[in-house]
Amino acid sequence: MSAPSSLERAFAFLIKQRLIIVALYGLLLPLGIWGALRVPKDDSIDRMVVESDPDYLATRTFQKIFPEAQIALLLLESPDPYSPAALRELMGLEDRLSKIEGVRPNSALSVWRGIFGLRNVRLASI
Repeated sequence: MSAPSSLERAFAFLIKQRLIIVALYGLLLPLGIWGALRVPKDDSIDRMVVESDPDYLATRTFQKIFPEAQIALLLLESPDPYSPAALRELMGLEDRLSKIEGVRPNSALSVWRGIFGLRNVRLASI
């Protein structure tokens, strides 16, 4: 039988010293977790892209021309959302919101009214 290779000797050493290796791993693992938790996380485009990047500059130029709109989400609850009273209340809210400058309400009902050309139709006539 030939003499063991250097790889076999290295693995034999690791097997003999397995308790020390596991203990060392157990000591270093909490330090690794602590270090990983201290790494700051910031997903903003400013942190991911160099400011001189052409795509970054094009995005900023586009955002200056077409700024993002402010969005508010309203959730209305009703025991019967398709009852005439609930629909009347929704239409009234949309009508009041649409009178505010720069506000455009959107809902399934307003889309339905827009598709069928019923923008000025009141619920009583539906």
